[in-house]
Amino acid sequence: MEGDGQYITIAEAREILEKETEARENMKPEQGFALQHAREVSRLPGDVARQIVEELKQIEGVTEQIAVTLVDIKAEHPDDVRAVFYKERIDLTEDLISRILETMEKYQ
Repeated sequence: MEGDGQYITIAEAREILEKETEARENMKPEQGFALQHAREVSRLPGDVARQIVEELKQIEGVTEQIAVTLVDIKAEHPDDVRAVFYKERIDLTEDLISRILETMEKYQ
């Protein structure tokens, strides 16, 4: 998705799918399954999820993709953060982990 779009959280996807469900008479089965999954795993309103993403992106080293993943998995523990950053080429300091978790905690 690089270059031609933006990453969205599961909460935002849920809201998009819910609006489409209201607007259409028939949804494709895949859309129905996606909506069901999104309803099961996301508890935040889409606008709150986006607010967290935007705040996380203000932290140096946190890209939109990483921020969306952190929100989607509801990162609560340093190991959650480490797992998301596993393949990234960034110095993941304890300070960075703390800043990310403090941001996440504000919305729990």
